[in-house]
Amino acid sequence: MLVVTGREPTLSAGRDLSLPARSVEDVTRVSEPALTEIRATHASPVALIVNRANAEDSQELKEKLGSLDAHLHVGVIPEDAFLVSPTVASVMAAVGGTLLQGDEQLLEREALGVMVGAMSLENIIVNRPGFNGDSVYVISANSCGRLAPA
Repeated sequence: MLVVTGREPTLSAGRDLSLPARSVEDVTRVSEPALTEIRATHASPVALIVNRANAEDSQELKEKLGSLDAHLHVGVIPEDAFLVSPTVASVMAAVGGTLLQGDEQLLEREALGVMVGAMSLENIIVNRPGFNGDSVYVISANSCGRLAPA
């Protein structure tokens, strides 16, 4: 079985904390020589799995990769943001943050996005559409006094 990543491993994570997706052509370009190498060692590949693929590309990937070998089972596992996102606690630790108030158990939730505020706290909260618990908000130390007065 050959497993190929649907993400571009040579690039860094983007703003949404995920690696950029490979195109269908890129996945095919990587898969063909790998299958050739497997066969050159007198092995018979039975399956080709694309892990962390774009969900929108699933059908096209199955068709394109299936055309490489009619006897090859092709499977596509789409990217799942919850599986690759860091926890709020790990983001907090990375920036040297401190929980001022709230439930510590919620720090184990996935951080699906990060926003760094470089303006006053009031503008960040008031002007942020969809201000909710799905993202981590990093606020500079000089604004924290407004959240928790000394």
